[in-house]
Amino acid sequence: MKHRFRFRLRTLLLAVNVVVMLLPLAAVYTLHLYENELIRRTELSLISQGAILAATYKQGIVRTAQEQQINLAGVPLAEDSPFQRDEQFTPIMAGLNIDKNTILPPPPEGMVLQQQPDKLALLAGEVMEPILREGKRITLTGVRVLDSQGIVVASSGTEKGLSLINRKEIRQALQGHYAAVLRQRISDEPDPDYDSISRRSNLRVFAAMPIVHNNKTLGVVALSRSTISMGKGLYHIRSRLFRAAPAILIAVIIFSVVTTLIITAPIKALIRQAQRIRQGDSNAAFPLKHPGTVEVARLSESIVEMANSLEDRAGYIRTFASNVSHEFKTPLTSLKGSVELLSFYGEDMSRNERENFLSNMEEDIERLERMVRRLLELARADVISPGSSTCSIGKVFSGLKEHYQEVRFSSENFAEINMGSDVLESILVNLIENSLQHGGSEVRVSVTAQKESRGVEL
Repeated sequence: MKHRFRFRLRTLLLAVNVVVMLLPLAAVYTLHLYENELIRRTELSLISQGAILAATYKQGIVRTAQEQQINLAGVPLAEDSPFQRDEQFTPIMAGLNIDKNTILPPPPEGMVLQQQPDKLALLAGEVMEPILREGKRITLTGVRVLDSQGIVVASSGTEKGLSLINRKEIRQALQGHYAAVLRQRISDEPDPDYDSISRRSNLRVFAAMPIVHNNKTLGVVALSRSTISMGKGLYHIRSRLFRAAPAILIAVIIFSVVTTLIITAPIKALIRQAQRIRQGDSNAAFPLKHPGTVEVARLSESIVEMANSLEDRAGYIRTFASNVSHEFKTPLTSLKGSVELLSFYGEDMSRNERENFLSNMEEDIERLERMVRRLLELARADVISPGSSTCSIGKVFSGLKEHYQEVRFSSENFAEINMGSDVLESILVNLIENSLQHGGSEVRVSVTAQKESRGVEL
């Protein structure tokens, strides 16, 4: 019979355990990706605000410089700066990633320097500062506008007049390159409850947008904002999560039902087979068409083999009982007849007649004894297990030759076999007695032993 591919039960259970293990891991990984997405969105927001503020500041300072006929000073840009290229679009993509970027400590405090900020930058900063403060009320973004020396000339909060040149992102922006970093957020305010949806994030995004005009760095727009917390972000997309939950639940239920059917349905079928076999249905044992797993398929085949073996044993017992009853019936009938004759006519019989009847009865009794002894030997040989005893076939044959001279014994030179000599002798005596008794007067009985690949054949 051609076997189709089937999973092993251990493979199926391993798959279930792996799925159960992967579900929380997948959830954690998904949340991790979502956290990165929140950081990316925060950075994109800072890029958009920074670009608009930089363009506004640049237009203001350029217009003021033209009105007052002042030459703009600045630091030359590096050759690879994207703002130096003569292109229509110079998009800036969000690049922060919690896995790739080092999370820096909180920003260092601003430094007090001896040099004064650029006067033109101060004038432009005075115009920008109200805009920054008003915008912060809506965007919650901290903004500082720095001149070409890195000194704050306009701020939505504090640090005006201080130098931020000690910050990595500011130094990079003064060279004409956009820069963004992740820093730890330390707040003076107490955190809200753990389960609060307004719980703040412990990360803050810092972005520095260079202000460029005619290949000169006029200054930097420094922006910072805390990322949206995971709980608040999930709360904002709660409707999507609620829509996805039934789909996930249905998938889990389908997976569980399929796994249960693969395991339990064949087992229930085997239980029904066993019940029918117990009730005597000889046609109940057959291999399952859909056993599901390799182990259940083997179990089904084993049950079929066991049922067939039990049926063969039952047939053997029926045949054996019929033969035994027939064997016992003949001497018992003879004994019964002899007893009746002796009871009714014993006094009228001669001595020789009584002795003949008694002799026949004695022979019948001896025959019954032999039959009982053979039955006991047969039962003992049928249930005995090989055990650890050994014997030599040649020695057993030599012992039997003395009692059965009419039987021919032949054997090759064997080493010892895994069977006790009394067990082997009991089996052979039973077979020889049956052969001599039922074979007729011309029967020829021989016992041979020859070596086979799997053992010894008698």
